[in-house]
Amino acid sequence: QDYEFDDIIYQERRQKTEYYNIGCADCNVICYERASMEMIDKETLPNSSCFDPDSGCCTVCKDRCPPTRHSCVQYILVKEKKVVKRRRSEMFQKYSKAKQKVESAAQLIASLKQEIKTQDYKVRKAIKMMKESVNKLQQIALRKKVLSDDEYYD
Repeated sequence: QDYEFDDIIYQERRQKTEYYNIGCADCNVICYERASMEMIDKETLPNSSCFDPDSGCCTVCKDRCPPTRHSCVQYILVKEKKVVKRRRSEMFQKYSKAKQKVESAAQLIASLKQEIKTQDYKVRKAIKMMKESVNKLQQIALRKKVLSDDEYYD
């Protein structure tokens, strides 16, 4: 049964202000609102309170961005609530696509595990064959010392 429902989406938009703020270009966040009524130049920007005095990095940004990635802007970011009409069939299609991606990832992991097991088997077989060959050579040479497994690996 296909039906319609309301889906709430939050979108950010820029709202112009009379004052200047310090914003990060990388994180798309306002780090210091109402920083000044006048434009702040690049030289005095690192002296702002949103920057750590010891490291010089921003204390608001999640990646602790340097002052060079910040600028003085005359807007703030406002989140707006938007109601969108959606259909059940759309959501089911999105769900089906996501489920297929998860299943393909699981198949990839399973095939990689199988490949690792195969490689492990081949390596163990080669080590066993090498050990038998070394023992045969020692018997031919009439040596009494037989190497341990750790010595074979080295």
